[in-house]
Formats: sequence, structure tokens, C-alpha cells
Amino acid sequence: MIKKFFRGDFDLITSFWGFYFLANLTFTYILVSLWKYDTFAILFSLFVAMPYKIFSIVGTWRSAAKYKLEKKKNKKGTAWGTAAQVYICFSIFRTIIEIIKHS
Repeated sequence: MIKKFFRGDFDLITSFWGFYFLANLTFTYILVSLWKYDTFAILFSLFVAMPYKIFSIVGTWRSAAKYKLEKKKNKKGTAWGTAAQVYICFSIFRTIIEIIKHS
């Protein structure tokens, strides 16, 4: 299942909403809950949340790319695949800004 997701072989809905959005939202909730314990928050962020975020970005990006290719083959719109990739880009920029802000 992990390899299948990382290769982008899951459908875009599952990749974006399940692996990317909901899982990262859960990790953010846990991180906020740990915030008062600086050491645990840092360790959780470095060894769990950030590696998972990178994993979910790659898998979802690939899923969106495959979605767009499939839609182009069938001469259909690729808007959802593009929207997912744009959202990921904005999410990366926001994460970088948050890291800089809290440094």
C-alpha cells in the first residue's frame, strides 16, 4: 500500500483527501497538542510529521499527474489534478513561512 501510494497509483480523491489532507491535518492537531512540551513537539515534527508530509506530497503529486495524463488521453479537463498540485505548492510555501516565523 505504501509503495502504491508513493508511486501515485491511488486515485486522486483517495490520495488528496485521505493520505494528504486528512492525515496531515491529524498530524497538525497532534503537533498543536504537543506544543507545550517543546522537546516532544520538535521530535514529533522532525521524525514523524515532516517525513510524512514529504511522503504525502510526493504520492499525491504523482497521483495528480497521472490523473491529468488520463484525463488528457480521454480529452477531458484536468482541473482537479491541477488544483491539487497548486494546493500542494501553496501548502509547501505556507509550511516554509511557518518554519521561518517560529525560528
